Amino acid sequence: MNSNHHRQSLLNKAEQLLDYQLSLNVNNRRKLECEKLAQAYSNLAKEYLEMGYYHAAASIYNKAYRCHLEYKSYFHYWYRALERSNQLDAAEEILLKIVENEQDSPKSLYKQARFYFRLQDYNTSIRQLEKLILKNISIGMRIKAMYQIGHCLDKMGKYSEAYSAFSQASISSINSNYSSNYKNKSLAHLANINFACEWLMKNKKKINIPQNNTGKSPVFFVGFPRSGTTLIDQILESHSKIHVISEKRIADHFIASYFTDRNAMDRVNKFSTDELCQQRILYWKTANQYVTVKSDEILVDKSPLNMVHILALKILFPTAKFIVALRDPRDCILSNFMQQYKINRSMYHMQSINGASNLYNTTMHLYLLYKNILPSKDIIEVRYEDLVINLDDVSNSLMSFLELDWEKSMLNFRETALSRDISTPSYLQVTKPLYQSSINRWINYLPYVNDGFDELSEIIKKLGY
Repeated sequence: MNSNHHRQSLLNKAEQLLDYQLSLNVNNRRKLECEKLAQAYSNLAKEYLEMGYYHAAASIYNKAYRCHLEYKSYFHYWYRALERSNQLDAAEEILLKIVENEQDSPKSLYKQARFYFRLQDYNTSIRQLEKLILKNISIGMRIKAMYQIGHCLDKMGKYSEAYSAFSQASISSINSNYSSNYKNKSLAHLANINFACEWLMKNKKKINIPQNNTGKSPVFFVGFPRSGTTLIDQILESHSKIHVISEKRIADHFIASYFTDRNAMDRVNKFSTDELCQQRILYWKTANQYVTVKSDEILVDKSPLNMVHILALKILFPTAKFIVALRDPRDCILSNFMQQYKINRSMYHMQSINGASNLYNTTMHLYLLYKNILPSKDIIEVRYEDLVINLDDVSNSLMSFLELDWEKSMLNFRETALSRDISTPSYLQVTKPLYQSSINRWINYLPYVNDGFDELSEIIKKLGY
């Protein structure tokens, strides 16, 4: 059983036991018992919160509060669960309780700033963040505050000041001990992508994609981060015949079996029929922990950075199709630079314009090599710019590609987004109506990025931008 699914199953059972205790006569329960039950619910909710199940976490925190009405430190987590699940009225109530009890504590100030940002009161948000920065706070909190100031200034059209804020945040992040631990891993990962490019250019005719029928195949949804993948995810999930597993990395076991060094492509090209069969069984076993897919339904496996593994996934599932999200490279890179990611071997590069450009250039070069090898009928490119301008046409094209009937529900993707747990930085955007202000956003920052976009000229032309 998938460890994440097993963990959720145990949490469900724990909640049932706590619910039974809660159903007993509260009036006869001693204060100490109430406190212990509230703490147990709080611990359970935090587990759900860490797994990205924000709606469930918010509901369980509410049960904790019913057990014991006095203010508790878990209110910070409760607020986060409510805010991430877009329950803003309830989130505001909890935030007021936090402010009442903690006044201008660092955590309180940051949450106030985030909430004012969501209300589009950017000046007040910045004032709260400036108060925060004057306090004796951790480097991590200072970095978060600078990123948030950058977002406020960007919304206010103060692009020079915004770029300065993002740059300060990214420099502090790069210099932090946590980030520096990933420097060598990130460079090794980039080198492996380059090795894959070199191997494909030399061995294009040696590629061995199985021709036998391997049964049902998923649709793999890939793209460089901040290319509109979360938006497309919500649109697809709004269809009655599509199940999207979003960034659960269910192909990781297969990827880890080959993508380890410069010989990765040679290794995956030599997998035996039995090895591939076992990997397919493991893939579906993992996928089935998240969703049951009927014979007339489609599983879409959304893992954006699996873009570098398209050929390997095609070897694993010879009949698989690929949805590829594209966006103007300059907008894509700028947007990544503006995010505070949890650092890993890929996201390490996003801390600078040049680093993000380098990773983008290498990744998209590999993608174009894949595109020239795979049958054109198995790949559809969805451009972010087309999507926000003409959702009807793009969603119809997607359904034709997937051989499904178009459904009107796809135009109501915001309702889907509001009801789902979205763990990507785009959770704020996809719950809003479509807007075009993110198209050509890079022009506002061109005077400040220096030579950051210079190496992209060739890939920009090849992608048609």
